[in-house]
Amino acid sequence: EDPAELKKTIENLQTALSACGSERERLQGLLMNDLCDCSAAKAPPPNAAASGKIATSCGDKLTLYCHAICPFAHRVWLAVEEKGIEYEFVHIPLGKEKPEWYVEKINPAGTVPTLKCGEKIILESTWGAEFVEEMFPEHGTPLYPTKDAHLKYDIRVLLDWFGKNIVPFAYRLLKNQDPALDEEYATKLTEFVADMNSRFEKQSAGPYFLGPKFSMADLLTCTFFDRFRHTLKHYRGYDILPDSVPRLQQWMAAVDERPAMKATAQPGAYYIELYAGYANPRGQSTLGK
Repeated sequence: EDPAELKKTIENLQTALSACGSERERLQGLLMNDLCDCSAAKAPPPNAAASGKIATSCGDKLTLYCHAICPFAHRVWLAVEEKGIEYEFVHIPLGKEKPEWYVEKINPAGTVPTLKCGEKIILESTWGAEFVEEMFPEHGTPLYPTKDAHLKYDIRVLLDWFGKNIVPFAYRLLKNQDPALDEEYATKLTEFVADMNSRFEKQSAGPYFLGPKFSMADLLTCTFFDRFRHTLKHYRGYDILPDSVPRLQQWMAAVDERPAMKATAQPGAYYIELYAGYANPRGQSTLGK
């Protein structure tokens, strides 16, 4: 593909990502799908085995169509693991290796994740994670406070802010092909990361956003930090979890110890290899060195 055309496509999608909600997520997924076209993306990830314990209450088979490189797909994968329900993991190669049957029969957009419960197909990561929580409220980890509208509101405010600030600016830095813009993008991202640290500090003493209870606020944000802490440091010399944000360091350390996270997170080298499509053709930079 022509590098100039690829750059133009990236810039157009970055502009489009300023849109709200699921449309922003869908476009980000399409961009990931186009750039994640390498040999490593053809094989299932190191951790791709279903480990649910409780059969779905409705008797319907639960199937997760997923690729472990995608932080959006990881959200739903983490959700089904946190709920401890039985499911089938179907690895969907991205890029040119994507199977035709997936687009024709499951998800016309060809993105991941897709969740299928019986004959019902659920698209988008936020909807998928919320579907799992609402379908199996009594199983596993409660992802929303059951009787506290105030805390639910706090979670939704955080997630809206996170999707409009951390996600697009972290990808902007990672995908940037002009070294002269690295410092500008990194400075802005640092402001947002500091803001997120403050939001967590004000909300509770930790370790999670709501304190001792893991929730949708943690689930829908941690999958991005899981990747950016490796990829941004490797390709852009940028540390997204420096000592200046101890509350976020505490948070991510606690997330890493959760059995569901251990069952779904991949090695840093895996993320670095498959994210090369975002960072290249420029490769590594010297920012922060």
